[in-house]
Amino acid sequence: MEKVAASILETEFVSKNIRLIRMIPYGKLVFIPGQAIALHINDDIKYFYVTTPPEAATLFEIMLKSSPDDKLSEYLFNNLKEGDDITISGPYGLPLNYNNVKSFTLIAGGIGISKFISLIRQIMQNRADVELNLIYSVKKMDDLAFKVELDNFAFSIGKLKNNYIVTADNLWNGYRKRIDESYLKEVIKDKDSIFCICGPKEMISSVNNYLLNIGVPEKNILQNDVLEKDIKN
Repeated sequence: MEKVAASILETEFVSKNIRLIRMIPYGKLVFIPGQAIALHINDDIKYFYVTTPPEAATLFEIMLKSSPDDKLSEYLFNNLKEGDDITISGPYGLPLNYNNVKSFTLIAGGIGISKFISLIRQIMQNRADVELNLIYSVKKMDDLAFKVELDNFAFSIGKLKNNYIVTADNLWNGYRKRIDESYLKEVIKDKDSIFCICGPKEMISSVNNYLLNIGVPEKNILQNDVLEKDIKN
């Protein structure tokens, strides 16, 4: 995969644990929503989903989360800054193309939302005739990255239904349990939708089984465990 130089344009802290990095590539990388780019740091490589839509090809945005157990992720989270020159490559991973799709059900756990944001933005900006049902689960309210934007899309454009879950925050007044079979029965109205799951491995396994149990065809389910399996495919 060809490497391209890029420069960090700006960074934004969404919360104390989540940071958005926006960069300008000095070469052309063509990608489809759901795909990732790699950051090359010395001899190390770290993959991140691109959250900007393909139409914004001159600007890439990625989402970083503080991960004390992952030295490279923590280094990037704490040290990337405006004006830094970096090397990137891509695209990697399984794409999400909305052509010939009537509806998506997107199920995100934590930073798994980063796989879906580019697709959501593209569909909303293009006013595509595609229904989106988002199920987005996090531990803390502050971890609901992109919530304001998602709510604005749902209100101003429609076609997007947001179902938020916050499992470990007493200030949250909405749904607080982990995703289970009964919850999915309640919020899923179209079992012929294309179902995409991205998040921790244990969440993907359980949600996949729940979907099968409620009658979703196996061929309609795509699952990715936050880049690891995705990139290898």
